[in-house]
Amino acid sequence: MLLINLFPFFKLYTQYTEGYNDVVHVVKDEKSRDPSFATLLDFGAKHPLARNLDLDAFLILPVQRIPRYMLLLTDLLRNTEPDHPDFKSLNDALEKMRVVADHIEDSIAAAENREKCLAIQNSFLLGDVRVLQPHRRFIHDGVLVKQCRKERKERIFYLFTDCLMYAFESVPGTGKYILSGEIPLSDLSVTDIPDNPSQFLQNTLKLEAKGKSFYVFAPNSQDKLNWFNYITEAKKSFAEKKQTFNKGKDQAPVPENTSKAPIWVPDDRVSNCACCNQPFGFLTARKHHCRNCGEVVCGPCSRNKRIVPAVSPYPERVCNKCANLKKT
Repeated sequence: MLLINLFPFFKLYTQYTEGYNDVVHVVKDEKSRDPSFATLLDFGAKHPLARNLDLDAFLILPVQRIPRYMLLLTDLLRNTEPDHPDFKSLNDALEKMRVVADHIEDSIAAAENREKCLAIQNSFLLGDVRVLQPHRRFIHDGVLVKQCRKERKERIFYLFTDCLMYAFESVPGTGKYILSGEIPLSDLSVTDIPDNPSQFLQNTLKLEAKGKSFYVFAPNSQDKLNWFNYITEAKKSFAEKKQTFNKGKDQAPVPENTSKAPIWVPDDRVSNCACCNQPFGFLTARKHHCRNCGEVVCGPCSRNKRIVPAVSPYPERVCNKCANLKKT
């Protein structure tokens, strides 16, 4: 058996499979928009030459070719003696077809991933949110409850191969979001927090990064474990790709940022200043957060400002205790 050069076929087939979903969407939209077009397609499907197959079925046929070729070659090998002159050629053809199939599967997955990223980008109200990037791939998304300063609020989180984004819905039920934050994976650390009912911690993950750190709460233990594993694997993969990219270059690899912002103590957990122990009241003493330690302090105990590298390059409000420290 002669082994043909599969490259031209492979290239055309890949281009077809990448565009297949786009064509299906166009046909679906046109059927909804134009009833006469839908009637024409129904008439064509009933034609004897169509064998009761509609347009979608014919469009999918080229995509199904490779799996069918693999089944055919596998069956031929199973019924061919090892000493037969065609056995080696059949085996080589099957291996080449597997390479083609794997690449096509990766191409289809990449196309679907781009569609997902585009859908996420289109869900944001503000057009300056750039989700779709050449190097970026979507990994996982879901709703988590984020511990904010005063209360816990639902946020939708998007994990990509290079960052973690989180957003809130502008108006409930609209499916339109406003970006709250974006954390590079190189800055992000995730910690699985054991359940502690006395501290109101259940299904909790601690997310720490430069600029901002906070707790998030998953709906159940399995969801928490999934998020922990997804983030951990994404960070590992990101670090390996970065190391591979820098391999062979003269400059030393950039170390991962270990400076993390503190997690703010929630307002409702505190009734007295962490420095002077003065009780907080509506008029007597307002609550402020130290940007260096995250504790809740009163105004007189937080009048100092200093640069906190993990939070900002500019002077930030700090408590009296942290102001007296020589080094953060």
